[in-house]
Amino acid sequence: MVIAGLAALAALVVVALGLRARIRRHEEERALLTEVAEVVGDARELRPMLAAALERTVRLLGARAGAICIRHNGGQVAVAHQMPVSEAEELLRLLGKTEPMCAGEAVQVVRIGPSAPPAFREKGIAATISIPLTHQGQQLGTMCLALPKDRPIPASRLDALVGVGKQLAQGIIRLRLAQESEQNLARLAALRDVDMAVSVTLELRPTLRILLEHIRRLEGVVGAAVTLVDASTRVQTLAEQSGLDALLENAGGWAALDYLGEQVLHAQSAVSLSGLGDRRDIPALRPLGEAGIQTYWGFPLIAGNQIIGVLSVFASTTQGFDRALHTFLTALSGQAAAAIQNAQLYNKVTEQLHQLQAARELLAQNEKLSLIGELVSGVAHELNNPLTTVLGYAQMLEEEAESAPLKDDLHQITEAALRARTIVQGLLSVVRKHEPRREWVDINQPVREVLQLKAYQLHMDNIAVETDLNPDLPKTLADAHQLHQVFLNLVNNAHQAMARAHGRGNLTVRSHLLDDRTIRVEIADDGPGIPPGLQHRIFEPFFTTKRDGTGLGLSIAEGIVRQHGGSISFESQQGQGCRFFVDLPVVAAAEPLPGAEEQGELPPVAPARILVVEDEPAVADFIAKTLQRAGHSVRCAANGQEALSTLADEKPDLIISDIKMPSMRGDQFFMELQVLYPDLVSRVLFITGDVADQRTVTFLEETGQARLVKPFGADELRRMVARMLR
Repeated sequence: MVIAGLAALAALVVVALGLRARIRRHEEERALLTEVAEVVGDARELRPMLAAALERTVRLLGARAGAICIRHNGGQVAVAHQMPVSEAEELLRLLGKTEPMCAGEAVQVVRIGPSAPPAFREKGIAATISIPLTHQGQQLGTMCLALPKDRPIPASRLDALVGVGKQLAQGIIRLRLAQESEQNLARLAALRDVDMAVSVTLELRPTLRILLEHIRRLEGVVGAAVTLVDASTRVQTLAEQSGLDALLENAGGWAALDYLGEQVLHAQSAVSLSGLGDRRDIPALRPLGEAGIQTYWGFPLIAGNQIIGVLSVFASTTQGFDRALHTFLTALSGQAAAAIQNAQLYNKVTEQLHQLQAARELLAQNEKLSLIGELVSGVAHELNNPLTTVLGYAQMLEEEAESAPLKDDLHQITEAALRARTIVQGLLSVVRKHEPRREWVDINQPVREVLQLKAYQLHMDNIAVETDLNPDLPKTLADAHQLHQVFLNLVNNAHQAMARAHGRGNLTVRSHLLDDRTIRVEIADDGPGIPPGLQHRIFEPFFTTKRDGTGLGLSIAEGIVRQHGGSISFESQQGQGCRFFVDLPVVAAAEPLPGAEEQGELPPVAPARILVVEDEPAVADFIAKTLQRAGHSVRCAANGQEALSTLADEKPDLIISDIKMPSMRGDQFFMELQVLYPDLVSRVLFITGDVADQRTVTFLEETGQARLVKPFGADELRRMVARMLR
């Protein structure tokens, strides 16, 4: 009885102890589930949540080590472990060789037998346990534990582990949804920011910079770029990039970007390439692998039905497109295309507005020049009459003077009058309208005229002028007025550059023969030179670096020289001045061009009756005295009406008539002659100082009458009269 009682008591003790152990186990399991539930409920990030849950599970089971793997891109990646990283990776590798990651909701326990790898025994691992992390039948990952003892695991504990797996799976889903929500909000914000930039600014680079910075915030993205595509040549040019500085430091990076862009252009749709680090078969892609780039996403930028650019995205991960990412990048590519299209339209409109503004300024300048031209024409006409008197009488007196000092003084007056004539003629050549006309030209002549015209301004601005004009240059057929315009523009540019740079300078003008068929005129200055970045644009119409410039000077000059069959070029180094070269071909005339008589003794001319029609008494008196001393009989009339009345009494051998006169102008007088005295028409020589007046110019060109331009001297007058009377 005693023994039976003791046995019963022992049995009760065993049962009590078992119940107590079971209660303690259930409490531990409940505590584990409660702690994991709290960890999952409070979690804001994935890795800390998994690490905390793993630590509690390892402690409960007395495991030697553990790790949690999450499914990613078809494989599993360890994101939490209770041991050094290197040992955790080795454990996972050993477990992978021993048994597959479990599927479904069953906890798998694998005992380590003698055939297991030695590393298992070295780690003191007797068994492994794999707990699936499942949610609604989908396995999201696995918790792997290494146990030091091979012993049965109670069913309640296995159930608790299944519960832990489900809780962690729910936590993963919740965090993923939260992450996706944050990503979606961030992507919506990015689309809003880019859309705002597209709406607010029409400048391309700031908008693209905002767009690319948002792309770089994507997980794994290391850089992005936008290239523009020429529709005709398909050549790509970089518009903006972010994060690709190191890649694009060498030609290989540019070649890779160009190659990938070509793939997008060829596909005409989005392109995704992964494993770029292993693509050794394509040389163009090798720099990407060397830069740690594994994945490329490319999107065509489409405006209308035309691809205008490529959006390129580079990632260091091997992930491909997911639907949300594809949608986001597609939306951004659409915004990039809109930004490019807007910027191109803006640039085009801006350029047209600049051209319109330049045209308006040119029109206003032309109107101003027209008014100035009328003013200069009137002033020149008024100056030419007294200059004719001064020059004529000075030459007459110089010829008659017997005293050498007096001759010298009179010669000074003559030279001053000739200089004044050159200045007036230079002014007229600038403002008068001119129809293109090729003549037998000494190229040095328009060069001298320009330098004479600019002499005072150059002197006042401390510009020293050095000339080396070859006197033996052959004459050529050219438009002297147009060449005058070319050389004046080049001298003006040199003058302004030197004056603005340092208030002084040296201007060198040379002319010489390059060969038997080419004349070269060089105009050089020691100003600041032309910046290298602008040298390719200086002949573009409307391009100017001057505040008050029209941007047409060099463009017109180049056109004139090209029309003459020549070329204009330049050499310039910044800070060392500029040298322009005008090369003109030597063009022979079909026949000698009629011109003034060669200098020398006047051929004998029989005395003639000459009628002078001139409203300026001093000019008329000078002409009369000069011709009378040459043996001619001279009568004077103050206007055309008075001249007609004298013709009834006597028909002259020659009529010398001014054009701009009161009562009856010279052209009106000529028309009356054509009706009343047609035989006298061929005997009319016109003298005028009003060569800038279009009416006068048109009349002389249409009639082809001989002319002598004021101011003129006594010798010029005698030679022209002798030529008319022969």
